[in-house]
Amino acid sequence: MDNILSVNNLHVEFNAPEGLIKAVKGVSFSIQMGKTVAIVGESGSGKSVISQSIMGILPKTGTVSKGQITFYDPKHSFKKTIITSIKNNSLEMRKLRGSGISIIFQEPMTSLSPLHTIGNQIAEGFLLHNKVGNNEAREATAEILNLVGFPSPSKSIDIYPFELSGGLRQRAMIAMAMICRPALLIADEPTTALDVTVQAQILKLMKDLQSKMKMAILMITHDLGVVANMADEIIVMYHGEIMEYGSLKDIFHNAQHPYLKSLLKAVPRFGMSSNERLIPIREINSKISTLGSEINIKTDNKVVLKVKNLSKTFITRKKSFLSNSSHNTIKAIDNVSFDVPRGECVGLVGESGCGKTTTSKIIMGALKPDKGQIILNTSKNTIDVLSIKKRSEILYFRKNSQYIFQDPFSSLNPRMTVFDIINEPLIIHNLGSEEDRFNKVKSLIDIVGLPITSLRRYPHSFSGGQRQRIGIARALALEPEFLICDEPVSALDVSIQAQVLNLLKDLKKDLGLTYLFISHNLAVIDYISDYIIVMCAGKIVEKAPKYDFFNNAQHPYTKALLAAVPDPNPNKKLNFQNLMDGKASDPSKWPEKYIINEKFSPKMNEIGNNHWVLSNV
Repeated sequence: MDNILSVNNLHVEFNAPEGLIKAVKGVSFSIQMGKTVAIVGESGSGKSVISQSIMGILPKTGTVSKGQITFYDPKHSFKKTIITSIKNNSLEMRKLRGSGISIIFQEPMTSLSPLHTIGNQIAEGFLLHNKVGNNEAREATAEILNLVGFPSPSKSIDIYPFELSGGLRQRAMIAMAMICRPALLIADEPTTALDVTVQAQILKLMKDLQSKMKMAILMITHDLGVVANMADEIIVMYHGEIMEYGSLKDIFHNAQHPYLKSLLKAVPRFGMSSNERLIPIREINSKISTLGSEINIKTDNKVVLKVKNLSKTFITRKKSFLSNSSHNTIKAIDNVSFDVPRGECVGLVGESGCGKTTTSKIIMGALKPDKGQIILNTSKNTIDVLSIKKRSEILYFRKNSQYIFQDPFSSLNPRMTVFDIINEPLIIHNLGSEEDRFNKVKSLIDIVGLPITSLRRYPHSFSGGQRQRIGIARALALEPEFLICDEPVSALDVSIQAQVLNLLKDLKKDLGLTYLFISHNLAVIDYISDYIIVMCAGKIVEKAPKYDFFNNAQHPYTKALLAAVPDPNPNKKLNFQNLMDGKASDPSKWPEKYIINEKFSPKMNEIGNNHWVLSNV
């Protein structure tokens, strides 16, 4: 089979203020027509630098110091182009981008212009590479949108990125990359922030497009489940070098390099025992015992958080906010009720838009519901959260309930040192003397496994996993009894993810903390949660103890979620044909026993062992 791309002894260097950084060191591999090669490894291993080198979009400080990248264009009898010998801004390189090689970036919201319609952004590449008029470009855009599964392609041309869900924005990115029918598609973390059902749809789409166009794919990801379902060959990288390179089965079933073996052990798997731990490549030297005398471990079975009949409706206007036009209402959450027992972790799962984050924002007081009740039972007091008015009540509530955010990059003030970030809540709540606060911050930084020298540094100088640990330290500063963890590991590498999950699990065990853990990764939920709640279209459709959830799921939406989870095992690949492909999240298309429409209004029914299902029976 013919090669599409050949990378030979590639070296890439960056001129940084701290000196010369060798990002890629002697990397060699090839990609054949119609095949998928996946590059895996931790952040900083050089994965994205390789893709930037292929596309000729390295930052100004980066240079290919040695080696060769060669592209063989099947559209022109496998014409040879040595990419590393042409200038990045040359006409030849611009012709190659989009037409011969295209790229899908990790975050569609930062890659798509908010000021231009989806249609204009997709058509731009087609107009650049083809001598056609606007009408023909519009037809080609509608055709590619239809190919990537857009509803009403001809109408979707005129909408803006902010009007689309995460899955549709990613489809728009794929359409933009595919409109010129490239021979090689580079997919840089194409499913990182997507729900499992949407992720499965995107993976199926890429498979289908690859089959139709005989396209080669270079996939960059840290999700080994995605790799197991997509790749023909795998490259394992560490610190800019290839540690292991082989076929899918060899890599998963016959791993040779210690780094790869360690990487596989760090991945959460279904069915792990309660005492089993993930094994990260580098363990955190956490010193939780340093706070053991300060935090009273609560072991009673009292419900810490009670949410009852919570509802929230948003109003959206049909036209401009300046007009007096009629408006639509969206029921974000509808009659949501659940309990979070003390010392347990309750997992909250569901697709984007199902109401998970809205629920968490209402609990934390960032949004007001239309109706409902939220009760927080602390060891010393009972708080009716929605009735809080006085500043003293707000401070008491904030002290006992904290939030760990999804994005550690944007949740930490870049102008504050780590010490100031962790110390700030102690100052706000006027806790202890200056010396007491200093000692407390030192204890907290020990707990999350960071050296004391970190306290005088700024967030930008830390990795994503380290920043997340700083966020956890800040959340623990007030010794809260309840924590909301909103996708705290979604953007982290598997090894860093393992570190953070182990830390959260240890904190729950040793300090008696109580969690509401929001995630779309069901393997993570399986590892950390005791009880699981599933939301869809603003409603809770099923809630059950962990064992019952994974072994006796009843609701069709829950079953669809479980069926869409990619297993890091090549022998257990996703059955793309059986996925409901969008119908899973539409209550009007569920079987009659579970359907929600004008005729049927199902209720929660207990089927045993605190296992509840939304049904019409």
